[in-house]
Amino acid sequence: MPGDKYVIGLTGNIATGKSVVARMLERLGAKVIDADRLVHWLLDNDKTLQRSIVREFGEDILDKEGRIIRKRLAAKVFENPEALKKLEALIHPRVIKWVQWLIENAKERVIVVEAIKLVEAGMHDRYDALWVVTCPEEEQLRRLVEIRGMTPQEAIARLKSQPPQEAKLALADVVIYNDGPLFRTWEQVKAQWEKITASLKPAEEKAPRPTLVARKAYRGDLPAFARFLSISEEEALEKLLQKGYIIAMRGEEAVGILGWNAENLVASIEEVVIKNQDLTTLSAMLKALESEASALMCEVAIVALNPQSPITKAFESCGYTPAEPEKLYRPWREEAQKILKEGQTLFIKKIRETIITQPI
Repeated sequence: MPGDKYVIGLTGNIATGKSVVARMLERLGAKVIDADRLVHWLLDNDKTLQRSIVREFGEDILDKEGRIIRKRLAAKVFENPEALKKLEALIHPRVIKWVQWLIENAKERVIVVEAIKLVEAGMHDRYDALWVVTCPEEEQLRRLVEIRGMTPQEAIARLKSQPPQEAKLALADVVIYNDGPLFRTWEQVKAQWEKITASLKPAEEKAPRPTLVARKAYRGDLPAFARFLSISEEEALEKLLQKGYIIAMRGEEAVGILGWNAENLVASIEEVVIKNQDLTTLSAMLKALESEASALMCEVAIVALNPQSPITKAFESCGYTPAEPEKLYRPWREEAQKILKEGQTLFIKKIRETIITQPI
């Protein structure tokens, strides 16, 4: 129904590619809320939820710092339907409440709620449309083995632990077939996007953009993105779908890009390219990154730098300080080890307090 906002519930079984579709929608201009990532944040920060889970599943799921070790918790519910139901009964109400708060406070007009348990949690009935991403089971199996590094036995067990895809497909308003080339999936998503935006009320005219704007990169930025990096638009799209990007624009031209990933509540900065080494541009991009990362519940931002590089001082002036990886909280340390190379120093900035507050 035409209105100010349109909310998509996005789901699909493991390795069907729902996260790829979510990134495509994000590049088109949607706000993506990753409910599965929100679960991780709640397990680390929601003290009331933590206590309830420990009472139900035992203190042996905790590490020395008193935080829940997700692998230990998963081991207790995997292949145990009754235990899984108990865990979901504790988690789902909290997730639903936080997702609704994020939807209500989103500035974007199209919002995507991505969750593998969207239907099982009863969340799909709350939104304007249910999108289901699908592909053949043999392709799921290939992706789990070749991309995620599972053994064939592990992959088969994981597939069998999930409800049949047909159960979700029967409820879908939109089905995205992600079983071929990336551009075939992209065309399906883009066609649906055009229908959605045509149904929304006309947006109010926006004030003129300031001289320098740093923000999340969208699909419409492809020409400027490609020109800035001297690559084709197809290559630019591939990059945009691999990780998050902040783009700095002066008028119609890009003057900087910053590539990053969010995992385990950590925003890892992996790529920084700035025209003329303009430190004002870097500062603006870092502010935009920290805002985006905070919205994704990330607690810290990290970057690996050469101590002698001029850009290192610029990061330090923006609040990034040297850190010894071995002294970091375990999930932060794991993410740091992924980006740190020989001769580099890790720099870190806390961007969000870990104390949870109740959503209004």
